[in-house]
Amino acid sequence: MAILKWIQLSDLHLYYKNFDTSFHRFTLIDELKELCKEDIDLLFITGDIGYKGMYDPEGIKFIKEIISSINCPINRVYIVPGNHDLRRSDARSIAIKNARSDFENIEDEDWEFLSQFCFKKFSKVYQEVTNRVYGDAESDICYIDHLKEWNVNIIHINTAVLAGGDDDTGNLYVCNNRFFEKIRKVNRDDINIAIGHHGLNFLNINDKTRLLQCFNQYGVMIYLCGHSHKLGEEFYGNSATFLFQELTCGGLLQDSYNESSFVYGTIDTEKHEIVADLYQYSKLGWNKFISLCAPYKQGVSIEKPDIIAKTDFDEWSSSFSKYYDRTIKYGNIYSFLSIDKRLYADIECLSEVQNEM
Repeated sequence: MAILKWIQLSDLHLYYKNFDTSFHRFTLIDELKELCKEDIDLLFITGDIGYKGMYDPEGIKFIKEIISSINCPINRVYIVPGNHDLRRSDARSIAIKNARSDFENIEDEDWEFLSQFCFKKFSKVYQEVTNRVYGDAESDICYIDHLKEWNVNIIHINTAVLAGGDDDTGNLYVCNNRFFEKIRKVNRDDINIAIGHHGLNFLNINDKTRLLQCFNQYGVMIYLCGHSHKLGEEFYGNSATFLFQELTCGGLLQDSYNESSFVYGTIDTEKHEIVADLYQYSKLGWNKFISLCAPYKQGVSIEKPDIIAKTDFDEWSSSFSKYYDRTIKYGNIYSFLSIDKRLYADIECLSEVQNEM
């Protein structure tokens, strides 16, 4: 039995620079050092380490500094590519259009171009950071790292193979025979964690259905992703069955849209339980504002930030409710949590949420 500790980052966009972005990145290093008193076992970076296909040597140095600050073994750093990690061209746009019309039967030459050639720069950076080659000889859409000592599988999915245009939403695909030949080898009784860049709602609706079937069949507990630059969580299941949880990490830059964030979590290898704490940056600094658990057994575990002044509470609750402003109930299972400000006359009343449930 072991308790594995993990960190998720996403959308680093390391070529992108401004004062606030630089400030957030380097305060993150301090926050991780303070948070991770013990070594981190697994680091997930769910895409877009580059920006518009460009990479900064100083940015690569920053990733290595993160790895060093959390004392994560280099062979347990897992990175998947995103739409900013690929080489865009007119030739790629034509190839994507053809591939979307018949994803199941892409010619080998076109597949090699889309899944390998366009990601050459990413592959080079990946190798520089991890000392490993990205993917394997059998598939570039999906490959699995098996951690034998804990019966944990990390399922890497390249959701960006057909990405890079203005019409990506609803037009991405991952499910073909290349994908199936890899995921079918996963033992559903292991702890199975999938990582990709795009959330499932960015996939073609039929491809999303196929991927959900695969996740259900092969026991995927959680899917870690990014791309949207917002923290988010989606539960897939019903009153009888927990399927899996999708967890979206925001980016690590500051502009008019993104919200800087990261996720810290644990995996109980005996109980097959994954807990995730979501952290976000605001003028209050880095703060945890919610904890989630997969699979849901007793409902969502929620905690208030460790440091929050009463004068800042309205700002915090407003930020929180943007993402958790509705309740979905599956029998006795809750995914999103409604925010009712009547409960928050006093900050200490946060515990009343669970009592009401």
